[in-house]
Amino acid sequence: MTGALDDAEARAIARAVISSSLVKAAAHGKDPNWGRIAGAAGNARLADPPVLAAAGISPEQAFLRGGTPASLDPDRLRIAIAGHLVFDGTASGPQAFDRAAARTAMDAAEIVIRLDLGLGSGAGEAFGCDLTEAYVRENSEYTT
Repeated sequence: MTGALDDAEARAIARAVISSSLVKAAAHGKDPNWGRIAGAAGNARLADPPVLAAAGISPEQAFLRGGTPASLDPDRLRIAIAGHLVFDGTASGPQAFDRAAARTAMDAAEIVIRLDLGLGSGAGEAFGCDLTEAYVRENSEYTT
């Protein structure tokens, strides 16, 4: 995640994308669905004030910004999945790409999803996992 207004915003968007069940399901299904990624990014909210303060933001700014929506401009947003540029802002929109090659690249042990917000110098990253049928089955049958 690059190009955010600051690192706090980049981390918020990275966490929103990697936490999205729809993005996780797309990753499992090897579906280079940029719309799910853009939707998750658009729903991102900054961390709560104590987390922002712990990350070095002044307590006053943390109080003002905590829990607020992260900044995103669809005109400047660029999304690449497993090395394939799939979206380049609303003016250019979805990019023509080799879907079969993207799906093959998504078969790797690790899928890198890159977003460039084009708004500033903020950067961040998050790590997650896909959402497999076995995972859903196991956790839906689990009881305490």
